[in-house]
Amino acid sequence: MYITIQRLRTLLAVALLLPLLLINIGSAAAEVRMIEDILPTVEQSSVTLQIRFSTAMQYLSHAPHSHGKELQISLRPRDIRIDSDNMLIGEEQVTWDSSRDVPLDEVRYEGRGQDDYTLIVSFSRVTDYEVNPDPDMQGLTIRLPRVTSATPKPSTSKAATLVSLPYVINLESSLKPIDLADHASLKQHARRQAYVVDFEQNQRTWYRLRLGFFATRSEASEMLKQLTANYPKAWVARASQSEVEKKTETAAVKPVATPLATRPPLPLERIESLMEEARKAMLGSDYGRAIRIYARLIEHKENPKGQQALELLGSARERNGQLAQAKAAYEQYLSLYPEGEPAERVRQRLAALISAPDRPKESLRAAKGKRTIDEAQWTLFGGFSQYYRRDINSIDEEESTVNQSSLSTDLDVTSRRRSHDSEFRTRFTGGYLHDFLNDGEDNESRISSLYAEASHKPSGLSGRVGRQTRSSGGVLGRFDGGLLSYQATSWGKLNMVAGFPVDRTSDPLTTDRNFVGASIDLGTFFNAWDFSPFIIEQRVADITDRRAVGAELRYFHPERSLLGLVDYDISYDELNTVMLLGNWKIGSHSNINLTLDHRLTPILTTRNAIQGQLVEGVEQLLSSFTESEIRQLAVDRTARSNTAVFGFSTPISEQVQLNADITATNLQGTPASGGVEAIPGTGNEYYYNMQLMGSNLIKQGDTAVLGLRFADGSTSSTTTMLLNTRYPITSNWRLNPRVKLSYRDNKNDGRTQWTLSPAVRMDYRWKRRIHFELEASGDWSTEQLASDTTNTHGYYLTAGYRIDF
Repeated sequence: MYITIQRLRTLLAVALLLPLLLINIGSAAAEVRMIEDILPTVEQSSVTLQIRFSTAMQYLSHAPHSHGKELQISLRPRDIRIDSDNMLIGEEQVTWDSSRDVPLDEVRYEGRGQDDYTLIVSFSRVTDYEVNPDPDMQGLTIRLPRVTSATPKPSTSKAATLVSLPYVINLESSLKPIDLADHASLKQHARRQAYVVDFEQNQRTWYRLRLGFFATRSEASEMLKQLTANYPKAWVARASQSEVEKKTETAAVKPVATPLATRPPLPLERIESLMEEARKAMLGSDYGRAIRIYARLIEHKENPKGQQALELLGSARERNGQLAQAKAAYEQYLSLYPEGEPAERVRQRLAALISAPDRPKESLRAAKGKRTIDEAQWTLFGGFSQYYRRDINSIDEEESTVNQSSLSTDLDVTSRRRSHDSEFRTRFTGGYLHDFLNDGEDNESRISSLYAEASHKPSGLSGRVGRQTRSSGGVLGRFDGGLLSYQATSWGKLNMVAGFPVDRTSDPLTTDRNFVGASIDLGTFFNAWDFSPFIIEQRVADITDRRAVGAELRYFHPERSLLGLVDYDISYDELNTVMLLGNWKIGSHSNINLTLDHRLTPILTTRNAIQGQLVEGVEQLLSSFTESEIRQLAVDRTARSNTAVFGFSTPISEQVQLNADITATNLQGTPASGGVEAIPGTGNEYYYNMQLMGSNLIKQGDTAVLGLRFADGSTSSTTTMLLNTRYPITSNWRLNPRVKLSYRDNKNDGRTQWTLSPAVRMDYRWKRRIHFELEASGDWSTEQLASDTTNTHGYYLTAGYRIDF
């Protein structure tokens, strides 16, 4: 939710509480904010929502597949170390001011560990959508059709008739232009229209072959059955009103040679590369370069991008102040392409140019101090929350013990100033925990994020300074420091990073460890490949802590994606990490995912040597051991792990989806040294997980997850059944009951344990900006020993509120 600076009077009370969040820095468990940013982009016929994460997450599946009011997206941390350390367990919620163009209501993250990480996206109305992971796995992109008119004007025209037929079949998607002549089989469906649409996503142009139009989703689904033989990945979508009305005339337009098209044809890959260079030049306000590229493109014969290049040439000349040349380009465009929606757009631009002399010149308006259309605006958004938590446990009917009684106060504030060529942004995320037990000895403050960042498109420079999180370029997570980037070319960006690692959000700025690193982001090549090599040096107590080189390799396609990572420590001559993650779409709705991970755990650093020692830092070890002995202790405290995960998801009906995965892990042991005992390895361990995810079962917007898990570990085996439901009682009141039943069988001593864990959460939203939450849960456990039985009861209560602004 966004507000302007002028409307901050209601935030004064929140601001007065900020000093409380910055005192008494102590030791606390790490807190991770998952949702880094939400970036909506409104286009002519669609709306794109880009949700960015604070750490890399692998997309697994989503449900419902393409239509609904609430969307559940299953995720998995890219870095398995984060999952094993429970660093992402918790909840976060961001509320949005929904509008006609952007029907987003809220985004909620729920992390419960054990590969249970969910992003829940709620819309203000039932809508169609498409979900795609970002190539760097730092976010997701959700594409929605845009509602362009609330009440279409009555008309008896063919276009008006088609507006009542909003459904289409998306036959295939491609990074290369699609020629309708290659799909002659579609001519047998004479009552339908075959056409091609294109759109921008992740700085790439995608093309989609579609067949329309249908009055209902079921009618389109019946036709889909006849097409799956030739188009196995086809699926039903909802077309925007403007798409239906224009019937995408431009899709059937073949490349036309303009009077200037005298040069021989260019390869398609070269054409797309030049278009991408010109697009980035426009974004960077380098209009002169864009003009040169577009002018060159329209000189080549048989250019499928010639029409678009001519329109953009006029736009580039107009932005560059060359109004006469822009007028000539627009007039030439209309003489060659007089029909279709692009032609209407060009006519409007031409009319605006013709009437331009009647408007005051930009320089005069600026001189008078009047606001221009590109004037930068400040916005501020975030949330303030307070939650009380109480945990009580008892064993065998003995007197109950209060393990937690605390009040957590948190503030998340982001300010942003945007203009057409620059952006400045700040963010603070932190909190204060007041412990009502032990006379407040465990009171603590924490700061997850505190940074400022700026970017300037014309120069290609961007930077961020402060407490921040980075999971690429060899950086291992949160740190206090700075990141500087320079977009040297359209395909190359240089990055420099330096700072001090942060283990816990409660840690103040400490300089005992420091690092400096560099990386290069190269791509995108062949419209799919990106490559990012890096080098990084980290020091502790004036000796080498970590010196590594490595690279990330990313491949992204509408139907599949791949990410590879290699991290090699040249100081220790050890392979820290080699990882491969992949996603593949099978058919129109099914998806498989794969993870292969080999790593040292924890990541090998000299600081690992303090594990098991009665010291707080490497400096103290140097008084008892030599540097080479400390480095050997670090190697001894570092284990090797191997993990493989295979997952699969597919719908079994319009309302129910099946998710399943198998995980195999092996953690090797560590030797005894330096007074620390050896730790045995786990051997091979296997985990099996299956879920049925239902949506809209009773009421639009409800969800239910029924899961079964089996863990075959080295010391025990555990079977777990769970049911997690979400039910919207009203538009403002939601109920989330869930229950989990588990059975554990110890392999060494024959002990068994049953545990029942029910919970219910109520969420009430008042006046959109204020949320009240109440959650009550419990654990009832019975452990059967060889000659005795132990009963343990636990009760947990969380109550609080959150104010979004």
